[in-house]
Amino acid sequence: MEKFTADNGFSLWRIKIDALGRHPATLADKENDFISNVYNTIYHSFLGDEVLLEVADEDTATSVWLKLESLYMTKSLTNK
Repeated sequence: MEKFTADNGFSLWRIKIDALGRHPATLADKENDFISNVYNTIYHSFLGDEVLLEVADEDTATSVWLKLESLYMTKSLTNK
């Protein structure tokens, strides 16, 4: 899977990441720590350098995901 950059479309990249499994925000607390660490590794591995710098201060997989959505998810009717 290619790295997400601001130029190659967050919506498509998001679908590919979602295909890897359940997102940490949807898990019970007991599962969340382990899965969050796994997803942090995945996110950091599949983000281009510029995008990674934008989320580097986030400390959980869920906060990284929400930050990416707020930055790159198109606010259109098709996404609502």
